[in-house]
Amino acid sequence: MPRDEVARAINSEVKAGRGSPHGGVFLDIASRHDADYIKKRLPSMYHQFKELAEVNITVEAMEVGPTCHYVMGGVEVDPETAAAVVPGLYAAGEVAGGMHGSNRLGGNSLSDLLVFGRRAGAAAAARASTSRAPALSEEAVTEAARAALAPFERDGGENPYTIHQELQ
Repeated sequence: MPRDEVARAINSEVKAGRGSPHGGVFLDIASRHDADYIKKRLPSMYHQFKELAEVNITVEAMEVGPTCHYVMGGVEVDPETAAAVVPGLYAAGEVAGGMHGSNRLGGNSLSDLLVFGRRAGAAAAARASTSRAPALSEEAVTEAARAALAPFERDGGENPYTIHQELQ
């Protein structure tokens, strides 16, 4: 099945209370294929589970779950210009919803970025050559800079490295 369908199926199982202890599901390919087939068709998966999780997927089920890779992207853009609804904002590549959606394959992302990145660049250049920059007060710029730097200047609070590790 395509991986977007698999990710949705996993999510449905987890939401229905049939998930694994870590929020995924158990995938058993050992009962469907022999060890030689699995090693030949899924060599990197076999190696990763064996080395990193001490799970031999040729004889036992592996715990799997969808990651952000399957649900990323989301800035809605015009397909011809890559312009977002925010005036002057253009998005291309994995930040944009893209034409492949949640079934984007790795190879598609490069062509998507090249095609829509060029469209975004051309549209942004055309807009920049025909429109004036918005008037900004020095006070507005100072306040925006203060807000952007505030997380780096506070004491205490959450450790970003701990949060990053927990998200992984």
